[in-house]
Amino acid sequence: MRILLPTDSFPPNCGGSGWSTYELARGLRARGHTVLVIQPRPGQSDAARREYDGFDVEEITAPAPPIPFLRNYFKNERLWHTLEGVLAARIDRDAIDIVHAQHVLTTVPAIRAARSRKVPAIATVRDYWPVCYWSTLIIDPAHEALCPACTAGNMTRCVRPRAGAAWPAALPLIP
Repeated sequence: MRILLPTDSFPPNCGGSGWSTYELARGLRARGHTVLVIQPRPGQSDAARREYDGFDVEEITAPAPPIPFLRNYFKNERLWHTLEGVLAARIDRDAIDIVHAQHVLTTVPAIRAARSRKVPAIATVRDYWPVCYWSTLIIDPAHEALCPACTAGNMTRCVRPRAGAAWPAALPLIP
């Protein structure tokens, strides 16, 4: 099979999601499958192709300002359309048999691209990322406590340490 793995992160510089995706790719390759990796890089400006352990990784760049909420809007809604087109083109060009999205950033565009090409799609989403659009569910980076509820007051507490001096600009965006 020819498997497309759109992923939020991939080695060498990544966390658990990236290493998990890498181990999946290694296992699939060991079973004789061809694995293609695409990684969006929001906030980066120079698209690149790189190689890691025999895997070609195509990086897709897009703007993403470092302000909470605005960064997520650019990383998600603004990037999804572009990434969907890139994935659809790769499905066509490389005769992909299945798309397996890894984590949140790539799931929506991967499913849309696969559906448009009548190719099966699956997704693996890890930990808490899908439930907090604002940050990482850690309400204060100085403490390990998770956010108890998504309220306007808690969102304000969450955004402030992450946006630096620009935090007041994010307040009108809180629903």
